[in-house]
Amino acid sequence: MPIATKTQPRPETPFLQPKWLWNYIPQGGIPSRTRCQGLATPQEREAGANLVAEYRKWEDIAAANHIEGKTEKLNQSYRIKTMSGVEQENLRREIQRCDHRKYLEAEAKLAELRKEALAMAQPLFKRLIKGFDDELNDAALAAEQRLDHNGIPFKQDDEWALHDDAICKALWSCRQIAEKTRVEVGQTGDGIGSVQWFLTDEDGVPFQWLN
Repeated sequence: MPIATKTQPRPETPFLQPKWLWNYIPQGGIPSRTRCQGLATPQEREAGANLVAEYRKWEDIAAANHIEGKTEKLNQSYRIKTMSGVEQENLRREIQRCDHRKYLEAEAKLAELRKEALAMAQPLFKRLIKGFDDELNDAALAAEQRLDHNGIPFKQDDEWALHDDAICKALWSCRQIAEKTRVEVGQTGDGIGSVQWFLTDEDGVPFQWLN
């Protein structure tokens, strides 16, 4: 519950001032995976796990029928002795069994699943950001009350005292990192790593916060 403050309304918002704009992220940590996973409903977690399993199935089909990839691997084994003669022969036979139509079908399905994953992940990012916004608001009100109580000015020249509050700084850092990552993931059009991060317990997922 927000802590009341006796201060008068101010026309400026300290967390949108030049020092704290979009491209500024203070050293305050990153959103934890536990918090991210706690945003999802059981139904969303089940849907995410099913989507990842479906994605893996089509990845296997694409890999099994990827003629160019297998051919490059075979050619490399001639340049750098990475395979025995038996292994090379087995790979040549694998290439003969490849079906390029299955490869194209799998690649199309993978692209479709990446879009589905993105649509599934974006609301989770937004919930995460909204949570940090709410907590930052409460933390700022509490910090203002502490400053008021100790007779410390909120602002001196262009510097806001709230910028040095440890809790505010940590929450703003997490909030900005989450927003930047959400935008970046949206631009790539690939939400698979995000779905794995938010909706599964898998280790080593292809997801990284952008800071």
